[in-house]
Amino acid sequence: MRELVIEAFALPRAIIRDSIELDHCPHSGNYDPADVRCQDCDMGEDCSWLCNNDEIVQLEKRTVDRLLTELEFAQDYVNAQVAYHEHPQQECSCAACSWLRNVRMLNDKIKKLGIS
Repeated sequence: MRELVIEAFALPRAIIRDSIELDHCPHSGNYDPADVRCQDCDMGEDCSWLCNNDEIVQLEKRTVDRLLTELEFAQDYVNAQVAYHEHPQQECSCAACSWLRNVRMLNDKIKKLGIS
């Protein structure tokens, strides 16, 4: 189950990467919690999530609870993007809407198994 949760991070990573304005970022998208510019940046929370959950971070060493917390942020983020673009989530076949449906099913499986 841990692997499925980790795999689910791929789409939100891509969406968040696309939304970060790297031309204006002094750290090239590498969140620095000690830098006031990062703390005050509109993209700070998104950038922080991305840096904490990118492909080079050893996600497999994290607890399932922590992974699920990170997945919840990702789900909220993608859901907000879909809502902003007014997608009919249940009928839409785009990657984001499909991802949201799959993550909801994954969350249901996790709840049924009593994981976390």
